[in-house]
Amino acid sequence: LEPWLGFWVKANQAVTLVIPPANSGNGSITDDPVFPRAVDPNEWVLKLTAAVDSSTTDNSNYFGVSRDIGSSSSHIFDIEEPPVYSETINGSFTAANRQLAADIRYPSDSDQVWDFRVVQRTLQDKITVDLGNIVDLPEMLNCYLTDSQLHRTINLRTNPSYTFTAVAGQYYNFKITVTRLSLSSALD
Repeated sequence: LEPWLGFWVKANQAVTLVIPPANSGNGSITDDPVFPRAVDPNEWVLKLTAAVDSSTTDNSNYFGVSRDIGSSSSHIFDIEEPPVYSETINGSFTAANRQLAADIRYPSDSDQVWDFRVVQRTLQDKITVDLGNIVDLPEMLNCYLTDSQLHRTINLRTNPSYTFTAVAGQYYNFKITVTRLSLSSALD
């Protein structure tokens, strides 16, 4: 663990948390959780970032699909959103009245839609929602971001970021839709 950084651990049962000394060489810190990575339309995960600037960022939001979850009703890869520090930006997926940092679903032949929301807690400022790793989305899929307030939709393949002006404390809702390319659009 690094000094002056916050960490959140959720345990659904009694556990003993062992934290090795910083220089012990035991354990490691990774920036991203380990999710299945492939070019298969049934195995992919993308990272969505919400940022005011380079120092005020929520870059721990993931969505995607994996056959490893076993069924469409399983939530084994869902990661709950940790408690929010009051003076930060926060992005989270909303599903079944839960706030999630990761929403990984069972693959489907139909379009998949994720609900994502952002709140900037302190100042009115410009916020950028960014899908910097859109290249990890299999080529036979497209990804769209819809601003629910402005009813504006952008293709994240051609423009992987979206900037808007936010009022402090107000929630901004988005829909992320992943569709399969039709044969005719793939040939254009």
